[in-house]
Amino acid sequence: MTLARTILVVHVRGRTFTTERLKLWVKEIWGAQFSELPEVQELPRGWFSLHFSKEDHMNIVLAQYWHIEMAPVLLKRWSPLFDPEREQIGAGPL
Repeated sequence: MTLARTILVVHVRGRTFTTERLKLWVKEIWGAQFSELPEVQELPRGWFSLHFSKEDHMNIVLAQYWHIEMAPVLLKRWSPLFDPEREQIGAGPL
């Protein structure tokens, strides 16, 4: 399995979150469901990365829509071409 297959990039639309707040949300939402929680890392411009140890956990997360404090959570698979400094966040619905 390649590293890219287990990383998601995350942005919470319309909100500013700290790494600690996102880690708490991850634990609250997925703590009972997953044996291992993803590692959260902060990226520039309000982006974060979630590093999953199990690809099936990542796929479960991708299969649903998520919100934090009523703000939509944008989740997408990481790729080597992802650049948080240039990534555009659309104004439309997720």
